[in-house]
Amino acid sequence: GRHATTQMDENVDTAEVGVVKKHYALLNAGNLDAAFELMSDSVILHMQNNTMTGTMWLKQMTQSAYVTFEGYQEEVIDVFGSGDRVCVRGIRRGKHTKQFGQLKPSGAEIATTFLVILRVEKGKIVERWLNHDDLGFMRSIGAMGGPQGGHGGHGGRPRYPTSPADITPEWLTHALSRGGHLKSKVKSISVREQGGTTEQFARYNVAYEGKGDAPPAELVIRFATTNQMAKELFREAQTHVRLIRFHDQLVARAKGLSTPKTFFAFFEPNSGDYCLLTHDITLSSKKLNVLQGVSLPEAQSFIKQLAIFHAQWWQSDNDKAMEWLKSAPATELTYTRFYETSWKALLDAYPLSDEIKKLGNMLCKKLADLFSYHRQTAPCTYCHNDLGPSSLLQGENGEWFVETWNEVSLGHGARDVSSFLSQTLSPELRKANETELLRLYHQTLQAEGVTGYKYQKCWNDYKIFILLSFAQFVCNGAGLFVADVKGQLPGDQQEKLNEFKAIYKRLTTSITELACYSLLCDFKAPSN
Repeated sequence: GRHATTQMDENVDTAEVGVVKKHYALLNAGNLDAAFELMSDSVILHMQNNTMTGTMWLKQMTQSAYVTFEGYQEEVIDVFGSGDRVCVRGIRRGKHTKQFGQLKPSGAEIATTFLVILRVEKGKIVERWLNHDDLGFMRSIGAMGGPQGGHGGHGGRPRYPTSPADITPEWLTHALSRGGHLKSKVKSISVREQGGTTEQFARYNVAYEGKGDAPPAELVIRFATTNQMAKELFREAQTHVRLIRFHDQLVARAKGLSTPKTFFAFFEPNSGDYCLLTHDITLSSKKLNVLQGVSLPEAQSFIKQLAIFHAQWWQSDNDKAMEWLKSAPATELTYTRFYETSWKALLDAYPLSDEIKKLGNMLCKKLADLFSYHRQTAPCTYCHNDLGPSSLLQGENGEWFVETWNEVSLGHGARDVSSFLSQTLSPELRKANETELLRLYHQTLQAEGVTGYKYQKCWNDYKIFILLSFAQFVCNGAGLFVADVKGQLPGDQQEKLNEFKAIYKRLTTSITELACYSLLCDFKAPSN
């Protein structure tokens, strides 16, 4: 192919084109730090069905590409600009020589096309729109049945919808009728909301024919992400398996925490695709105010329901039918791989206390051990693994709903307790009632028949698992904090930043008051 610098006269390049050319030249020279210095820390990344902010994720994915694909290059064929926009047409090349998710090295040479538009301001790339041949890429490494294969390696069209564009009244009639939920037909559907980052979702208003019994008029359908790199990570973590099997096998039997009713659930083992149709309860439930947090009665109600849920599945690590819950969920794979990069970015840019600095550095060494302790030592139950304020809804009668279970796995129930208390209660409310709430959790476990789990162990587990919530915060929030410090935060991200700041204060106050750094220093990895 022709590189832009050989086909265009350097004298006619605009400053914006020059920035983009330099970015790709540094990228292809393997100088990623210098290449990403030409990109704003708060760059807006537009992909097919979602938008992300910040360079952290993009840099991590690029680093991964250089490791996985020998000789990786983003060859530029054409580059031209108009005003602050620069268009690049190119080919991503490399040889698949390292493990990519669940795919062993194929030795295949990849050569997939991309088209990207970049917006440049003050010498920095501040926005990017990418169109990449994801399907060709996945086929070239054998993830979609090879160059001639079809969806999921089965050939032909997928058997079930893979995006909101596939949903029709006819398909919805089929899905609801198949489970015995609908005897008439779906008359019409309208999309009320659509979006998603780690997955696609669409919320529908549904009208049915006739006046007989019918499912709710508000439904939501979830699908796998269209971002193929992220999708491969989720496939490696078996996200599609754990999500659909949880809804298919466990939701109807679960006590304590509530989950919206499931009407249809399907996953494709090889491709990582899934389709999950449930009742959309967002209109009839209260979403938590992250800045305000929860009240003490709300916290007591939630902790009791959580304990009932955990007690039902206590010691389920002995159940051979639940082997699919024993693997590491996607968040664990993500945090263990990318925590150190995220932490260093936060450490370099944001003012932190000496204790938090020491703790964050120590987590770089011990994070994987904490995850091993969580999932591989007794006692185990079914854990949500992400019970922060954005995960929860409260029903009209005070019941607690968890809408998504993408990260469910076997693990210590105390992790869910610490995730909730350390992120949803104000520091003052938590400090005054923490012991009481832990005792309520422990006493409810005992009342539900759990034995052999001492309160002191529950208390120690609670404290150590606050550190997993902190690691999660670092990976998810560092980009916003860094962008804010550098004055590069997009206006539409201010509310999200305020929420992260509230969670940061709650977490770091918990860590300091509970002496979690000393606990981490003394923590020993579980022996195999």
